[in-house]
Amino acid sequence: MSVEEYQEGAKIRIESKDFDATVTLGKGGDRRGVLPDLAWWELELLHTVTVIEKAKPPVVLPTEPGAYSGRTGSVYVLDANGGWVDYSQWRGSKWVTGPVNYLPLTRLAPVAEVLAKVVRHWVTAPHTTITESAEAVAAEYGATL
Repeated sequence: MSVEEYQEGAKIRIESKDFDATVTLGKGGDRRGVLPDLAWWELELLHTVTVIEKAKPPVVLPTEPGAYSGRTGSVYVLDANGGWVDYSQWRGSKWVTGPVNYLPLTRLAPVAEVLAKVVRHWVTAPHTTITESAEAVAAEYGATL
């Protein structure tokens, strides 16, 4: 087994003729008191170690201030101070941890940025209409008009 598989949060099963245990690993691969006197190489030599569930990757939230859409379609805003505001609530409520339960988040482009792209597209392709330019930019963002 590789060390990567023994990360915090992974669930492993340790088995041998006289021993059977399932444990969720702690920080640094800590076995939480299960055979603490054995090094990993000794454990693997004397027992069968099976990873039942790999550790989940760490949650990574955006760091660029702006508006984001969560997986449910609600809008969350990261302010310049790193605080999150949930605008799916009636008045907008501040969060400490951010919208970790609504990942993945998709950045919503500011109106000025989208407008600038539409105008640039329209100016560089003068044979198109403003509607065609808007549709091209909307397609780039995966939006519908």
